[in-house]
Amino acid sequence: MMMTSNYLMKISSRARRMDICIRRNWLKSLVRGLVQSFD
Repeated sequence: MMMTSNYLMKISSRARRMDICIRRNWLKSLVRGLVQSFD
């Protein structure tokens, strides 16, 4: 039981890190799109 919870914690922390990366890339692309549309 302990092992599974530890495993889930590891996965969730990794998923959170990936989520932040994805969000940052998404924001970058969004800003780039806005700049191009204004150009």
